[in-house]
Amino acid sequence: MSLKTKILIINIFSIFIITLGIALGIKIILTQNFEDRLILRTKNIASTLSNSIIEPLLSNNIYSAHQILLQYKENNPEISYINVISNQNDVLCSTFSSGFPKELYLLQISSTEIDTKVFSSEIGKIIDVKYPIADGALGYIHIGVTEKETEKRIQEIIEKILLFGLFINLLASILLYKLTNSITNNLRKLTLYAKDIALGKKVSQPTIKTNDEAGELFISFKHMLTALEKSAKEELKLITKLKDEEIKSELLKRTMETTEKERQRISMEIHDSVMQNLASINIMLKIFQSKLDQSKRLEIESIQKLIDKTIGELRNIAKNLRPPQLEKLGLKSSLESFFDEIEKRHNLKINFDFSINEEKLDWTWSINTYRIIQEAISNIVKHSEANSASISVKEIDNKIELEIKDDGKGFDVEEILNKKIDRLGIIDMKERTKTYGGEFIINSIKGGGTVVKISFPKPKNNDNS
Repeated sequence: MSLKTKILIINIFSIFIITLGIALGIKIILTQNFEDRLILRTKNIASTLSNSIIEPLLSNNIYSAHQILLQYKENNPEISYINVISNQNDVLCSTFSSGFPKELYLLQISSTEIDTKVFSSEIGKIIDVKYPIADGALGYIHIGVTEKETEKRIQEIIEKILLFGLFINLLASILLYKLTNSITNNLRKLTLYAKDIALGKKVSQPTIKTNDEAGELFISFKHMLTALEKSAKEELKLITKLKDEEIKSELLKRTMETTEKERQRISMEIHDSVMQNLASINIMLKIFQSKLDQSKRLEIESIQKLIDKTIGELRNIAKNLRPPQLEKLGLKSSLESFFDEIEKRHNLKINFDFSINEEKLDWTWSINTYRIIQEAISNIVKHSEANSASISVKEIDNKIELEIKDDGKGFDVEEILNKKIDRLGIIDMKERTKTYGGEFIINSIKGGGTVVKISFPKPKNNDNS
C-alpha cells in the first residue's frame, strides 16, 4: 500500500471519527437545551391552564375541568397526560380514560417540593411538571410531556451534521490526496535524480510542475548538472585541439583547477541552497504535522524520513564534489572516509595502505590523485562485480607509486580502449596522470581482476587551492 493511500485512509477515518464526536457532543448539548426549553414551555402551558380551570374547580364542575384538560392535551402533541391533584392528594380530574395509574400517583405525591421530575415509562422518558393552582389553594396541575418531538428534531439536525461532515471529508480527502501526491512524487524524483548523479550516470533533466521548494530543488540540480556538463565539454574540446603536449599539460592543469573550483561552488550551492530548501520543506511538514492527530503524524514522519534520506544523498554528492577533509586533514583521511562510504553503500571490502609524508604534497596533486582513485573505485563498483579491492600509495625511489587492484571479472583492455563508449573513466585517469608527469598502466584479464599502476614524480608543496 502506497504512502498516499495510507494517508488518505487515515484522513477519511480520522475525519469520520471527529465528525461522529462532534455530532455526539452537539446531540448532548441540544438534548439538554431542548429539554430546558420543553420544561419552560410546559410551565407556561401549566400557568395558562391553571387560570382556565380555577372557575370549574371552585364550582365543583369536574366535567368542565376534564374537558379543558383534554383540549390542552389535543392541542399539544408532546403532552402525554394532565391531571389535577388536590391539597388532600385526591385526583380531581385527569386525561386518563381508564383510571389513574397508581405508580404515577405515588410518584407525584411522594415529594410536594419538587416542581419537575423525570422518569421512564413504557412510552419512553417523561418529564412531569408540577404547577400550583391559585398559588396552591386549589391543588396542583401535573403535566407529563415526552421528548419524542424533541428527539425527532435533534435527529434531523444530527443527520444534517453527518451529511455535512461527509462532504467535508470528501473535500479534505481530495485536497490531501493532491498534496501528498505532489510531495511524494517530487521527492521520489529528487531522490532518484540525486542517486543517478551520485553514481555518475547520464540522466535527463526531470520535468517539474510546481513552484514550491521542491521545484527550486530541481532547478538547482539542473543548474548543477548543466555547469558540470558544460565544464566537461569545454575541457574535452580544448584538449582535442591542442597538439603541443607541454601546453596541453598546462592547460589540463588549469582546466582541472577550474573544474575543482566549479565543483567547490556547486558543493556550496548544494549545502547552502538546496539542502536549506529541503530543511524548509521539513519545517513546513512539522507545522502541518502539529495540526494532525497521532495516527496522521506517523504518516507525515514517513515523508520526513524520505527528506532525511534525500539530504543524506545530497551530503554524499557535496562530499564527492569537494571532499571537505582533503583541505583540513589531507589525502589519507579523505580517502579513508571515501572508502568507508563505498563499503557501506556497495558492500565492497577495501584494503588501504598509505605510507607517504603528506606535509610537502602539492594540494592540486592531492586532489588530482583523489579524483583518479575515486574514478577507479567508481569503475570497480559499476563494472567489475568485485568483492574486494586494495589500494596502496607508497613512496619508492623519490616517486609516488599508486596501485589499485580488484578481484572482479576483469575485461579486455584493448577492446575497451578501442570502443567509443565505456572508456571515458580510463581516459580521464590516464590524462590526469599525464598532466602531472606520471605513467599510467592498466592490466586486466577476463575472470582475473584488474590492476592499475600509476607512478608520479614526487610533487612539491605549492598550494593552489
